[in-house]
Amino acid sequence: MLNYSGARPVQFSTPHALGKRLLSIEEAAAYLGISPRTLYNGVAPKSKNPFPVKPKRWGKRVLFDIKDLDEFADSLDTHSSDVQHTP
Repeated sequence: MLNYSGARPVQFSTPHALGKRLLSIEEAAAYLGISPRTLYNGVAPKSKNPFPVKPKRWGKRVLFDIKDLDEFADSLDTHSSDVQHTP
């Protein structure tokens, strides 16, 4: 779709739409809606609270497979037993 100046408008896409399978920590955090610091802390070698999705390591790069992230997100319980609802 062209606008009046002839330039194409910028369209934001999800990683799925881009055909991207491996995401950086920043991209994975944005995809899940969490802080990148949460992922950095969770993938540290001696993390006391490791992130449940194991990253792929390619040299020094830490990458998350989008299929693993989707599987993790699907496994989350939508009704927490810790939260008490008042009528």
